[in-house]
Amino acid sequence: MPIPRTKKRPLNEYKALLRVWVDFGSGGIWEIKEPKQRSAGQGWMPDRELPGWLKDRFDYWTSWFDSHEPWKATPGLDAELWHAYGFSLAIDLKRVLGDDYYVEYGSREIHDDREYLQEWRKKREG
Repeated sequence: MPIPRTKKRPLNEYKALLRVWVDFGSGGIWEIKEPKQRSAGQGWMPDRELPGWLKDRFDYWTSWFDSHEPWKATPGLDAELWHAYGFSLAIDLKRVLGDDYYVEYGSREIHDDREYLQEWRKKREG
């Protein structure tokens, strides 16, 4: 039996709606106005400090992207690997910030509703 999708919250209950994505020179985290919006959003800085290990991972990912300069015919990105790394960043960001923040990557919402999953497991186990 697959784990059900976690509880949805009204968007106005989140402290911020965030997207993990990159553009040249960006920090990799964007604040958006609505899920799956077409524009990237606005660069976002957390209201609290992110752990150093997570900042380092975002720096690595964004510099990986920045090193690819298609206008100078530099080698292309390994897109599959690069996207997998970005997806893992979104998961880590959600775990660090918790359920008070909406986080998405590639138009997919990242969930970390542990309380709900624990309740579901208890019901399932009887």
